[in-house]
Amino acid sequence: MTDSQTSGPPPAESRRAWWQWPLYLRFAEYIALGTLAVGFWAQSKGLVQLVWTTSFLRRGMTLFAICVGLTLVVSAVQHGRRAGPTHAWKALPDMLGFVRDWAPMVVLLAGFENALMKVQAFNPRLLDMDLHRLDEVLFFGHAEAAIQALVRDWATPWVIWCYDALYVYPVVLGVWLFWVGKRWQARDFLVAFVVAGFVGYAGYVAVPAIGPAYYFGRPLPTVPYGGYVYDYAARFQVLASQPLLPRNCFPSLHTGWAVVVMLFSWRQARWLFWVFLGPLLVLIAATLYLRYHYLIDLVSGTALAVLVSALVPRLHAAWERARCGVAPPEAAELPPMRGRRFAWEFAVPMFLLVAPAVYLSGFSGLHAEEPARKKELLALGVTDQSAAPKRVIGAQFSTGGAPEIELVGVDVEPESAPVGGSFRLTLHWRSLRPVAGAWEVFVHVNGPGGTRANWDHKPLSGLHPIHAWQPGQHVRDAGVIELRASMAAGPGEIWVGLWDPPSGKRMAVVNPGKGKLDKDGRLLAATPALR
Repeated sequence: MTDSQTSGPPPAESRRAWWQWPLYLRFAEYIALGTLAVGFWAQSKGLVQLVWTTSFLRRGMTLFAICVGLTLVVSAVQHGRRAGPTHAWKALPDMLGFVRDWAPMVVLLAGFENALMKVQAFNPRLLDMDLHRLDEVLFFGHAEAAIQALVRDWATPWVIWCYDALYVYPVVLGVWLFWVGKRWQARDFLVAFVVAGFVGYAGYVAVPAIGPAYYFGRPLPTVPYGGYVYDYAARFQVLASQPLLPRNCFPSLHTGWAVVVMLFSWRQARWLFWVFLGPLLVLIAATLYLRYHYLIDLVSGTALAVLVSALVPRLHAAWERARCGVAPPEAAELPPMRGRRFAWEFAVPMFLLVAPAVYLSGFSGLHAEEPARKKELLALGVTDQSAAPKRVIGAQFSTGGAPEIELVGVDVEPESAPVGGSFRLTLHWRSLRPVAGAWEVFVHVNGPGGTRANWDHKPLSGLHPIHAWQPGQHVRDAGVIELRASMAAGPGEIWVGLWDPPSGKRMAVVNPGKGKLDKDGRLLAATPALR
């Protein structure tokens, strides 16, 4: 070999400039390391207690471990067939690459499990009513309410299964791409999945919402005033203080991640696209069927998926070119993003994702109405004169001595409550004397055979507790009670009372009026038929 043959320019790897060394790590790995750093810093400051053993994490980690094991076996068999059984150990370097490819996804799973409940710390507002009204303006109605006409008891378990199986699809697609040698395409997909997750979390912080199922309760089409909107218009005051309800609606990441899986499976594994298509469409529909999301959440989630699926492969290739001087041969030459491609893969999705978020988080005036909503609810529920209840009772309660609270009567709508459905119960109270203590209302709905539904609560969603009642005030306390499908049909009984949660003590009924008192100190207020 001559000197002229050996004197060419050194390889790009050996000529890496000092500023290129930070590029050794991949883009998704920086996201993962940043997530871990923030998590451990927050734990060291006492801001969060990281959890690693929830059922969701266990399922995800178990699935990942199974895939690692299967991939190791397949890779060892492939090496053994090519070079003999003694070379099967060469599968281990492949596995290290596989684990490195998937590490950001695992960190994303753990990060989401720990961060979902912390949205409230960044943004304490609750913008469900804003999303609800935006749906009304943009789509002329509420898809999550309209789709309830399609709900069937036999279909709901399958819908829930498709919804909960979200993480199965990306794992299957990513592992398949690894097995067939499409390592670069698998990285593209995994990076897009991770980026979509972190952008989605930023959306949760900008537009915190808990979803119609939790904010409004279950709609009652047979009840006047549109059911849940009438009863739950001011529940934000209570729900905003409940950290157990995650603010994870806008954008819908179930929708976004499902669309990312569909787009990449269409490009790289067409047969998997057709296998996934049905379950993924059911998954997307389940976000409305189960009333976990508003329609605008689905639109923005789809826009996010289209955006990251278009941008991430280009950014990934650019990162590798900056890191190594040239993109790897596996990276397909992507067409330039201009003209119609720019419009449909960037401009339109960006607008559909960003415009609602900017409007809702910064310019929507509805969140400024919260004090007015509280005042409105109190004006409806606390008056000097009682509305005439359909069933008059006149029962009186006392902590000792003269009566302090009277249950004037109750309303049950509809009067024949459907098993597996719900009904509205309105309790008409009157304050006779001030009462000290943390008293609350309990309601037991008993069905045949000992089945029961409970509604233990603070009156008016906690906005006007019993210790704040003034003599002469009438309190109209209304709510929706869910009847489990397992309850038996037949004659029902609604038992009502007042109790003190710290001590477990029940307030004595000194005069049952037209009601009936049982040995446990409960008052029978109504006997609706359960059908």
